[in-house]
Amino acid sequence: MSIFYKWIYSDGIYYYNRSTNKKIDKVTSFEESVIYEIGRLIYNKQIKNIE
Repeated sequence: MSIFYKWIYSDGIYYYNRSTNKKIDKVTSFEESVIYEIGRLIYNKQIKNIE
């Protein structure tokens, strides 16, 4: 899933393209979008610690 973290983010209502900020799709499960965002935050923190 880490490949998606570079291109997609969520506000809990919609998924967005990070480079254009355009809506991709409506979130079907708020809980899933929260888990996705937590994973993205953890992934980004790990990448920063490596650099």
